[in-house]
Amino acid sequence: MIYLDNAATTQPLPEVLEAYKRMQLELWANPSSLHEFGEDVFFELKEVRDSIKNLLHGREGDIIFTSGATEGINTFLRSVLRREGHVITSAYEHAAVHQVLKAYEAEGGRVTYLQPEHGIITKEAVLEAIQEDTLLVALMHVNNEIGVKNPIADICRAVKARRSDILFFSDGVQAGGKIPVDLQSLAVDGYALSAHKFHGLKGTGLLYVRNLHLHPLILGGGQENGLRSGTQNVGGIVAMEEALRHCIKDMDQKLAHVESLRNICLEELKELKGMKVNQFPESIPHILSLSFTDLKGEVLVHMLDQKKIYVNTKSACSSTGHKASRTLQAIGLSDREAMGTIRLSFDSTQSEEDIRRAAREIRATVEELQQRMGGFRGV
Repeated sequence: MIYLDNAATTQPLPEVLEAYKRMQLELWANPSSLHEFGEDVFFELKEVRDSIKNLLHGREGDIIFTSGATEGINTFLRSVLRREGHVITSAYEHAAVHQVLKAYEAEGGRVTYLQPEHGIITKEAVLEAIQEDTLLVALMHVNNEIGVKNPIADICRAVKARRSDILFFSDGVQAGGKIPVDLQSLAVDGYALSAHKFHGLKGTGLLYVRNLHLHPLILGGGQENGLRSGTQNVGGIVAMEEALRHCIKDMDQKLAHVESLRNICLEELKELKGMKVNQFPESIPHILSLSFTDLKGEVLVHMLDQKKIYVNTKSACSSTGHKASRTLQAIGLSDREAMGTIRLSFDSTQSEEDIRRAAREIRATVEELQQRMGGFRGV
């Protein structure tokens, strides 16, 4: 098996599983309990929260533990968008942001969906879109389909200089654990992560909130300072901290290795006819989007599946739909090109030999499909 769908989820690391196991065997009490055992878990949770703040350079704000980025995104957006106004976002946000903002429009709010230029959302486009009643800018840090990294820090600083009252939120799901994330430098008001995207466990995530009072999405026992009720998944949270710490260690070396994997893959595939590489100068190396003329991405995924080469088409959160990807449309691909697109996503734990073998299988499979269709016909 060669797994090239790491943007959808990553394999939990052995040390992450050990951290989870330790909590389940040794510190499994409810952290809200008043007895000594519960207090031991409470203080473990506090130490982990402080550690994550340090790892992300986010000591000026609060960390709210969630079930994942979708919950964190909904919590932040639905809290701050409690009145009609104007929001600036991108045309290629993840569905968790996009659908909340569509609901906001249905309730009377107004949203500007910016189109990318050379893959990214520019500072100039955001500043030009600001209106008198603009409440929020919501821009993803790294796009989940084409891997472009938006200049969030520059955009956020420019927005705050223009209007300090405008809030700034970023979906950091494809950035956390892959590239350096310094929340102090980014200066965002909100930032969401999911642990399973960086070798943690599914069902665990966090929302960073900087000097802002939110209205809770989930009510109940008042955990997480009243911002997210429900007994904390302490084992998953401790495992998330372990995963984040592992990914941040020697990150420059890991980034260089992933870049070499992507380059090896592109070198092996460069002779393929009818292939378009959806890559931009600001793309991180972890995600590689490839479009094939006259082929269906889903067919290619299933044929590779039979060879135990696991890739995807678009975001796994929306891959069961049959509409062309909003992201691919936003960067100028036709519906036909978008439907012929696959996404490969790499991880620093993978070997160069595995990537060479996977690329050769992809090349052979594409050529086989093209021959079945009577040869490559061009655009």
